[in-house]
Amino acid sequence: MSATTPYLGRALGALPGASPPDVAVGAGRAVAARQEAGAPAGGGYGLGPSAAELARLRRVAIGEEEADLLVHSGTVVVVQTGDLVRRDVAIVGRFIAAVTRPGALAGRRSLDASGRYLLPAYVDAHLRPERTLLLPGEAARLLVPRGTLTVLADTTALVTRCGPRGAALATTTATPLRVLPRRPGAAGPAPADLLPSERPGGQRTLADLVGYGQLACAVRRAVVAGMPPAEAIRRATLAPARRHGLDHVLGAITPAHLADLLIVTEIGGIEPPDLVVAGGRIAAGQGRPLFDDPDRAPRWALDTVRLPASLHVGSFALDRWPGHPAPLPAAVEVAARFTTPVVPSRSVGLSGLPSALLMAPGLPAAVPGVPAQPGAAPRSPARISDPDPGGPGEATPRLVRVEPTVRDGVVVADPARDLLKVAVIDRSPGPEPVRVGLVRGLGLTSGAIGVTATAPSGDLVLVGTNDADLLTAARALEGMGGGFVVVDRGWVQAACPLPVAGLVSDAPWEAVDGQRAAADAAAAAIGCRLTNPLQTMAELGGSLYTEP
Repeated sequence: MSATTPYLGRALGALPGASPPDVAVGAGRAVAARQEAGAPAGGGYGLGPSAAELARLRRVAIGEEEADLLVHSGTVVVVQTGDLVRRDVAIVGRFIAAVTRPGALAGRRSLDASGRYLLPAYVDAHLRPERTLLLPGEAARLLVPRGTLTVLADTTALVTRCGPRGAALATTTATPLRVLPRRPGAAGPAPADLLPSERPGGQRTLADLVGYGQLACAVRRAVVAGMPPAEAIRRATLAPARRHGLDHVLGAITPAHLADLLIVTEIGGIEPPDLVVAGGRIAAGQGRPLFDDPDRAPRWALDTVRLPASLHVGSFALDRWPGHPAPLPAAVEVAARFTTPVVPSRSVGLSGLPSALLMAPGLPAAVPGVPAQPGAAPRSPARISDPDPGGPGEATPRLVRVEPTVRDGVVVADPARDLLKVAVIDRSPGPEPVRVGLVRGLGLTSGAIGVTATAPSGDLVLVGTNDADLLTAARALEGMGGGFVVVDRGWVQAACPLPVAGLVSDAPWEAVDGQRAAADAAAAAIGCRLTNPLQTMAELGGSLYTEP
């Protein structure tokens, strides 16, 4: 006879009465049907049950053994049909053995979910490590308590920078978060599978994870906007799992699926799940992780930024411009929300326009009147937005011709005209390790900003008003192994170190968020007008440069 554990010691109201047929009978039938259809038991990514696990699931499903954990009397959201049914969920090891009418099976331990809903855990396909600035273990501390247990990560930047080891760096963690590399060539979401506040290609930033840009918040916005709650849950669970070939083990509360469950008092509510069960184990409760982050960055991935040995102030000099009637130099102009070019542009059709320069600005939706999450660092008053804030859709570069400012026959930066120097330092061996050009639209009135870019992955991109501060920013980035830095009059004003491959941090998320916010504030203090300036510059990367 099993002991019943009072679920958080609370009873929170009556369940809606619903009694359609059983959701499922047992794991044996579920897996057998899939094998008859020709699908392997383990499926893609090797997440399915082994033969030994499957045999035990069958024994529990037919009542020969007790379940390891019985979540009883909850209302299961059946994402396949939209039904709400009162059921017990029998869990064995990592998997669901059966979903039955209340009282049909017993368990060694039990959770009373009376008056609560049981949802499948969220599956998020909108993350890239270099956008979150975090290793998977720290991302888990933010994601798991809000209900995301599986992430389909784009590992391209880390693989480009580190080779095959970069994929392991982006996906390996000892925390409950399951990080899987996104399948190459996987189809994008159909409009019917996308939550209203999400957009194809959108990627969440650290500010989203700390604030109100997580997948759970997108579900809430959809429900508040009038979408049926079960449909909003489907789009955050079964739809992404199916799109990536994982719907045989993820995305639904079904036998032989992984026991990833959220126990909530309100579907799409503002409060985090009461409990998060990850692979059959309780991983978080009341918005707090019940695990530590034991992950450590490998030594080979740390402090990999090296400047050219010959780099000096003169490395940032631009070639002389002979004056009229010679053609005007080419430059990049950045057009961003809340940013108006200081100097009227003379746009010229130039050949070889990079594809990154053709992206149209996006219009992320703000969520006004929502307080910041406890423990988050203060942020600039820009806004809290849905995925991909501060990316290329937020600030769009274009090629223009500019009348340069010439001093002693040499082209120089002229902050009074919002005309700055940009330098790209290539971290890969090449014939031209430092390329210098002109950029405008960023608004700097003094100093320099330096970032390790995500495109090209890990290269240093520096923008500044004078060559000395450009050099100081470059050396600061080398010293801290990559990241974001703001320099003014020869002094580092703020920095956010990203020493893991120059793209992500090995520090706790609280520290990284504070450093990022301080760097953004310092950039604004020297005149930068971009929203989320440091991550915006890192994402734009090499598209800020064109040969003059």
